[in-house]
Parts: sequence; C-alpha cells; structure tokens
Amino acid sequence: EDGYIPATSDAFKAADIQQVIIIWRPVNVAIGNPHTVEDQFVADSLRFFSQQGIPVINLYDDSSIGRSFFASGDHYNAQGRAYVTDLLGEFLSELIAEESDS
Repeated sequence: EDGYIPATSDAFKAADIQQVIIIWRPVNVAIGNPHTVEDQFVADSLRFFSQQGIPVINLYDDSSIGRSFFASGDHYNAQGRAYVTDLLGEFLSELIAEESDS
C-alpha cells in the first residue's frame, strides 16, 4: 500500500525492529468534537495494523480519557499521564507474556 504508515512499517520490518503502535486520543475527541478525517485515519490505521499483526494501543477510542486528563492542547496532565502509563504497562506486560508463551 502507498502512504506513510505502510512505508514506515515496511522500513521497521526490514530493519527487524518490533513495532508497537500507540494511537493517541486528542483533546478534540475527548470533548466530543472529533473530525471525520481523524476518525477515518484511525479506522484505516487500525485496519492496516490488524492485517499486519502489529500490536496497537488504541487510546483514540478510549472514552475514559476525558477533558480532565489534559493540561494544555493535546498534552496530558499528571492524571492523564498516570492513566496512560498504567495502560501501557499492562499492554506491554501482556504482549511480553504472549511472546514468551509462543
């Protein structure tokens, strides 16, 4: 496929670099004002990563991330960073356990 994501993914694969993708939730989505183009980009990205077997942490669709998790712009505050850090730790722990079992 053409595009930035497939090209970048192919470069990582060629270099034998493990990929884990984080799709962030921007503040506009958190306050209920998503843009159609963002929604479509995320949907296309999730489809691509799924087809390629690349693990994804999808924060974009995480409705637990609300306005109170942001400091300024799309930057998370301490509460948002703690939430995302916990999710990332759980996700990576599960991924490592799965890889160890295979």
